Amino acid sequence: MGTKPKTKHFALWEWEKSGKAPQRVWPAIQRVMNALEVGYAELEEMYGEDRIRCYITKAGGYRSQKVNKANKGRATRSRHLKGDAADVVFFRLGHGSWVRIPFRRVFHIFDDLQKSFQIQRGGLAAYPDFIHIDTRHGDRIRKLPRWRPNP
Repeated sequence: MGTKPKTKHFALWEWEKSGKAPQRVWPAIQRVMNALEVGYAELEEMYGEDRIRCYITKAGGYRSQKVNKANKGRATRSRHLKGDAADVVFFRLGHGSWVRIPFRRVFHIFDDLQKSFQIQRGGLAAYPDFIHIDTRHGDRIRKLPRWRPNP
């Protein structure tokens, strides 16, 4: 039996919000967790230790085929089916409350980390409600949004 994926800030249950992840995808989930930890550390350097939180969206971790089909607009070959993707929102503590870190900043941090090979290269996309990151093997795939003037 394999070891359940886990890092300092992430646990398997966060990838299982829309269904139990089979053991065969655990190594892929661990790779994404490891990549997110590196970005997490970068954000802690900017905002301070213990002042950052990351939320994996409800369908933003592992998805079974059944769950993926039920979610309209989801890709039929989604990286979430393989366990190597996460849809995330990062928050920072500001003046006593949690504030979303602008997606533009998070996107560029992970883009720079992939370009410099500090994390495994893969997909990166910005959507209105979250940032998608995956650790697919091969080419880097980008989906750049039209940034709003005040992200």
